[in-house]
Amino acid sequence: MPPDEKIEKRKAYEKERPCLPDPEEKGARFLGWIKKRGFYATFEECEAYCSSIEMDLKEFAKNMGRDHIMIGRTSNGIVAVKIMDRKWASKWARNYEYDLPHHSHGMKL
Repeated sequence: MPPDEKIEKRKAYEKERPCLPDPEEKGARFLGWIKKRGFYATFEECEAYCSSIEMDLKEFAKNMGRDHIMIGRTSNGIVAVKIMDRKWASKWARNYEYDLPHHSHGMKL
């Protein structure tokens, strides 16, 4: 290859197409948030986050379906939210650019 030609780097996931249903902007923001917590969080934590972005968590879970997200009780009685289809959630979070890198932490300036 001639030295003057540059090889462009491929963006990871550039040809990736997420499958339906589309969670839309606020839903993708929530998916990026819960993904950072291991795709699982208590209902209270999720409800607090969703109220901060003005999203109805129960309606969102209902619209996305039980194959993608579930709200239920654990064996010790805690109500929790779990992402059932992790690939779907990751693809939509990346599509709307709410997917945070693995080691993204806040910095004190």
